[in-house]
Amino acid sequence: MRLFAICLIINSWVSIPAQARTLVLTLDDAIVLALDDGYRARHLWLDLQDARFEMDAAKRSTRARVNLSLRAPDYLESVEAIRVPNQLPIYNKIGMLQWFGAVSLVQPFLVTNGELSFGSDFRQLRESVFQEPFNLAERSKRFFSTLSVHFRQPLFAPNQLKLNLERARLQLENRQRAYTSTQLDIIYEITQAFYDFYSAQRGLEIAREALVQQEQAHELARKKYEAGLIPEVEALQMEVALSRSRNQLLQAVGRMARHSDQLKLALGLSLDDSVTVRPDLNLKTFEIDESRAISHGIRHSASLRQREIFQRLAEINLRETRAAGNVRGEFSASYERTGFTNAFPDDASTTDLLDASWTDLRRRPRNLGMEFTLSVPLWDSRLNRARVSSARTRLDQRVLDLEDGRQRVVLQIRSAIARIREARDRLEVLRKSEDVALRGYEIDRARFENGNITAQDLTRTRDDLTQSRQAYLDAYIQYQLAVADLKRQTLYDFENERSLVEDERSP
Repeated sequence: MRLFAICLIINSWVSIPAQARTLVLTLDDAIVLALDDGYRARHLWLDLQDARFEMDAAKRSTRARVNLSLRAPDYLESVEAIRVPNQLPIYNKIGMLQWFGAVSLVQPFLVTNGELSFGSDFRQLRESVFQEPFNLAERSKRFFSTLSVHFRQPLFAPNQLKLNLERARLQLENRQRAYTSTQLDIIYEITQAFYDFYSAQRGLEIAREALVQQEQAHELARKKYEAGLIPEVEALQMEVALSRSRNQLLQAVGRMARHSDQLKLALGLSLDDSVTVRPDLNLKTFEIDESRAISHGIRHSASLRQREIFQRLAEINLRETRAAGNVRGEFSASYERTGFTNAFPDDASTTDLLDASWTDLRRRPRNLGMEFTLSVPLWDSRLNRARVSSARTRLDQRVLDLEDGRQRVVLQIRSAIARIREARDRLEVLRKSEDVALRGYEIDRARFENGNITAQDLTRTRDDLTQSRQAYLDAYIQYQLAVADLKRQTLYDFENERSLVEDERSP
């Protein structure tokens, strides 16, 4: 019975859904959430890790490597037909059992693109044969040992080790720049989603305030109509205006729900969570040095550095393509010492076999080898020339891309500065306009109550107030987005007078 109760409790725990959270977020909170838990940020981080591992692999490919190869045991028994002239074949049974081991050490030379390797092979072989005519079985053991040194040096060719290492470094830096660039894009997109949601949140507040004001005006118009102070048409106009305010409130509620879901998705939150944003409404204006913004943006632009990397990769590709059609050579040399044993009885110990093999290795003359090869392309139907032309065209494209990128960076920075100044000027004007509209509405409401204006005039004044508040809100959001865009384009925070990146580029 107790076990049954425990099972019920555990099942109730499992069946309880995760509780929805209520979050109040500042812009900094939203950015931290997006960079920590957002899908794009996590995917981008894994992509950067992959590039780091590739860079580490490229570095380690220039270092010494030790390989061990074992084949133990290697056993085979078979029947072999031996042809005897003018006689029927003799079928002997042959058996072989061997243990093989090899150790090699390979050391590449980054400076010359050469390679030096040391090797050692050991093999013990057991052989047996059963001779059918004599009904006789013979067995023996042998041991083989080899020590070798090999050197290989390509000639008249690009240093492929250096080029591969440089290519890996450029690819890593490209991924790092892409990581930085995408992070800035994420920050800007989160800023945009944050303020879009705030616009919907504030728009809902404005719609509610407008509805309250319209309900008050409608109630006042109803009382005046019942008292015979205004005609029926004005009361009906107030009824229409009230319906329009209610409709605008419903639209504001739907807009806020949509932007809420979009923000939660961007932040990696559950759609069941409840989110409220709290922006910094203290508007901080600051001066922008356009020349410094452009120079800092060009110096630290991730997109420009990526274009420079693509240009360098195109130069490497052009060099390799040209080398494929040129004279190529290779020099190799080898030194080898080998020891063998004669056939020992099957009961001979491994130690005796090894000693005999080493004795033979020291006695036997050394083996030397040297080779120089030269490859001269005589005629390839201009195949390589066409490939070189294609690689040069791609390089020219990268050069044009880089120049175009510089112009675009300058254009984007100037555009962001212009939008900041425009939004700042609009804010100064619209702040006064909102105050004037609010004061005008309060005056017209009193005038309507005294019968000096019509209901339509009061509705028009209330609409002007709503539009003034919405216009100020739009200008405020455009200002904040323009400031965020300027940070993204220049990687400089003019509000706090600090750079967002290190002064020196990473190597």
